[in-house]
Amino acid sequence: MREAKAGHTRKIGGIVVDATTANAILTVYDAATPRTQVKIASLPIAIMASFAWRVLDSDS
Repeated sequence: MREAKAGHTRKIGGIVVDATTANAILTVYDAATPRTQVKIASLPIAIMASFAWRVLDSDS
């Protein structure tokens, strides 16, 4: 994920993850508590991305 954030598009779990999406996921992940980080990390990548965008959108 951190490689994708650095601008290197990566295929993770069969889904292409761009830098913007990776950044969104890592922003939410890094701000979460350790217990929540475990839950986030266990999600499939598509759900993880959707969750991250919803959390970031709710901050607006």
